[in-house]
Amino acid sequence: MWEWSWVCLKLTCGGYIMHGDDRMETVKKAKPARCDMCEKKVGLTGFTCKCARMYCVAHRMPEDHACAFDHKAADRAVLSTVMVACVGDKLGGERL
Repeated sequence: MWEWSWVCLKLTCGGYIMHGDDRMETVKKAKPARCDMCEKKVGLTGFTCKCARMYCVAHRMPEDHACAFDHKAADRAVLSTVMVACVGDKLGGERL
């Protein structure tokens, strides 16, 4: 009636993954996040820019890391969709 399967059992032991069928795999450690300008380890305090790169506190501003992303054009596009034209009905339909 019930079937048990031990193949999906995984145990971690000292950097290894042990499967139920006596196979072992090594676990790779993730490299620490580093600033793209100065290669300093940033850890949890890193800033991800709109150019999709990680920077430290000293290089987080676009002027400090020569950002390739066009911030002005992106902000203008957002403003053009958000701003609504204000038209006065009592003034003869003139735009204010």
